[in-house]
Amino acid sequence: AAPDALASYWRVLPGGGSAEVLAEAGFADAAGADQSLREFAQSLGVKSLSDNARARLDRVLPALLHAATRSPQPDAALRRVLGLLQSILRRTSYLALLDEQPSALTRLDNVLARSALLSERLVAFPLLLDELLDTRVAGPMPGAQEMQDACSAALA
Repeated sequence: AAPDALASYWRVLPGGGSAEVLAEAGFADAAGADQSLREFAQSLGVKSLSDNARARLDRVLPALLHAATRSPQPDAALRRVLGLLQSILRRTSYLALLDEQPSALTRLDNVLARSALLSERLVAFPLLLDELLDTRVAGPMPGAQEMQDACSAALA
């Protein structure tokens, strides 16, 4: 599905929307994804957002949904996205950063799609987002061999 379809889907939750949109977007368990998104939309964290923070979420979440559909495992990526968003809702500065800096959004999506472990650490310790989203660290995420080489060089 196009990003517009996912944005429209999100805007009408929790009362409207159809799991068909999520199925067309590539979610294998569209009904489960729909239920997770409805529960997130009804959560206290989302309901208690200021108007400004809610507007930011309404721009960030569809972008993250669209990015999840492009990952090898959209359903897993969605669970990770929702877990992270739930943990940062009270820190609206992160929503602002993700909203205002597409490169930060791309970097976050890359990590969430690639690594369950890093996703869990980000949910547990949202302050790690500061390091992940640091604009001084440019370029794509290094591969496993590149990281191993960098660690070896640092220990040498």
